[in-house]
Amino acid sequence: MTTQFLDCTLRDGGYYTNWDFDEDLVSRYLAAMQATGIDVIEIGYRNPAHPEYKGEYFYTPVERIQWIQGQFDGKLAILIDVKSVNAASIRPLLEPLQGSVDMIRFAAKPNDLQGALDVALVAQSMGFEIAFNVMYFSDWWSNQETLSTLVDLGQHVNVVYLVDSYGAAYPAQVATAVSTLVQSKVKVGFHGHNNLELALANTLEAIRAGAILVDSTVTGMGRGAGNLKTELLLTSFFGQSNLPVDYKSLSSLVAEFEVLRAEYGWGTSLPYMVAGAKSFPQGKVMDWISTRYYPLEEVVVGLATKLSSKPAKSYPSLTFSNKTRECLVVGGGASVVHHVRALRKWINTKPNMLLVFASSRHFNLFEATSNDKIVVLVGNESDRLERQLDSWNDFRGCCVLPPAPREIPEIVPSALENCVFEVTSDKDQSISVDISSHTAVALQTCLLSNPEVVFTCGYDGYVGSHFVGKTKEVHLENESLFLSAKAHGMRCVSLTPTSYNHLEESSIYGLTS
Repeated sequence: MTTQFLDCTLRDGGYYTNWDFDEDLVSRYLAAMQATGIDVIEIGYRNPAHPEYKGEYFYTPVERIQWIQGQFDGKLAILIDVKSVNAASIRPLLEPLQGSVDMIRFAAKPNDLQGALDVALVAQSMGFEIAFNVMYFSDWWSNQETLSTLVDLGQHVNVVYLVDSYGAAYPAQVATAVSTLVQSKVKVGFHGHNNLELALANTLEAIRAGAILVDSTVTGMGRGAGNLKTELLLTSFFGQSNLPVDYKSLSSLVAEFEVLRAEYGWGTSLPYMVAGAKSFPQGKVMDWISTRYYPLEEVVVGLATKLSSKPAKSYPSLTFSNKTRECLVVGGGASVVHHVRALRKWINTKPNMLLVFASSRHFNLFEATSNDKIVVLVGNESDRLERQLDSWNDFRGCCVLPPAPREIPEIVPSALENCVFEVTSDKDQSISVDISSHTAVALQTCLLSNPEVVFTCGYDGYVGSHFVGKTKEVHLENESLFLSAKAHGMRCVSLTPTSYNHLEESSIYGLTS
């Protein structure tokens, strides 16, 4: 049986765009998929309502499916995570798709296959082709009990997919598992992640062993390290044959997605490689890299710590003997440099005011002041702080970390070991459930010192063309943190220009004139 190709860019790529894609881009994507001979497009998820915002291709409305159907002649598929549905809820979710969508793919854990099958059989009774995407392939590829279960499963569904969730599989493993299932008359598909840059090799091995359906995405766009590149699969598979690939259409589309990749940064890197080699969930690594701004060095160190039995290092809790004081939280915005003379003039009149550096970007601008100073060590701040100093001997202050346990153990220079503390928190005295960002740690530090007013500078915010992607996430997170600070009785007052709605606006010049 000839192997068919499924492109799942809109679904898997949505992990980076929150499942929103420009309509013109999608039109050009569909035209390219049509021109290059892709057999199936997985256009998105189908989900019940979620409490937080998710974009169009997380829900895949009927009118969007019909719009796509008018531009692509091949099969259309959607993916459903079986943990979000049950046998009762699946029917109303799928009824509007009858006649428009050909295939329903169900993502399932290997330890919940029977429950997932109960849901899938309802969809099958409605006339849909069914593919079963069995996750975490590298964990179970040689497990005879699981393989036997998949043989039984294959008698009920159209395709059993082997999903290399961790990007940890090797070609020999793929060949063994696919061959075993094919010999038992199971129709097999393969979905490879690219942590170890083996997605192409694994997919070609799956095809050689008899897989009838394999996945890819344009430029490899997909969760974490991403997937096999559609353009690479087509070039590799058809490159030495007479079957045409419309490279003009494909290259134009790839160029547009490369622009998105420059913004969102998918693709493998050392942390994803380590995660793949150790079968660690890459969604967590993706969060550390793309949302929390941890540098690669710290993510790798964090992974090594998590994957070892060695306990993470702990530090003393931050406490204050002298409370009810003013605090100034210094952010990393450019306004600090612009207004630094006025800020220093005012700070010099407030010798008891605590300076909390949410970012160490501007630490050197206030290094000469006599005030107590605390620097938040999140992400790459220790490196940034070091660049502000001639040597660590010049550092006058202390540093503070998020509360234990920390997902990523920040790299603490040995010269700072004796002046590092952790903020403490409990559910009643906590700025946020997740105190791991720069601003969350800074505000929690202030909360522990019990001030009536927290002044800020350098929280310029993001507006206009900058209010996208990562910067948008940071802006919205900070807004929620400032609102939480208010709820804890702290007035947060910005002394420099800001676009944050939950910061009171004042002016440093009104305090120094």
